[in-house]
Amino acid sequence: MQILSTGCSNPDEIKLDKKPSPVLVNNAGYNFPKKITEAIQQKYSNSILIKKSDYAPLFWDFYDANTVPSMATTDINNDQKSDFAFLIQTDHVIKIVIAISDNEKYHYWQSPFSLGQFEKKGVEIALDVKPTGQTDIVKPKAQSLVLKKNGFLIRKLEQDYLILYEQKGEIISFELNGETDF
Repeated sequence: MQILSTGCSNPDEIKLDKKPSPVLVNNAGYNFPKKITEAIQQKYSNSILIKKSDYAPLFWDFYDANTVPSMATTDINNDQKSDFAFLIQTDHVIKIVIAISDNEKYHYWQSPFSLGQFEKKGVEIALDVKPTGQTDIVKPKAQSLVLKKNGFLIRKLEQDYLILYEQKGEIISFELNGETDF
């Protein structure tokens, strides 16, 4: 058996950046466009974007502290532009806002339903990306959803509750456990 070993004769030939570029894993290290967050704050002026500091200590037992659980990004309408989801607080109620691109500008959708009360103990709801594929549920009745485009997933701690996806320009919700009460 012959082992071939190669090395670099001059270690200075390989230079690495001292500051690594951010990697997107469940939105860790991702900077959301300021124009989007500012537009949401202006459009929904009576609302506040949920921040990492608003989360319950228990939440961090389930999730990596490097994530930003109140924000997610993916392309939900296949226009090859990023769409964004944010958790907001409006009158002590948590809702979701989606900034969806039409390839020229962003349109904003706010959930007509509540994701629960904003409580002193902290937020326990997270946003994530739901990739294409089939989702089957059994309770309270058997249903299936086939996503042909990415969607947004809403979780409470580790329990998946709701998928939001785009269909013909509309945001559609698919309940995963038959409960709308968070």
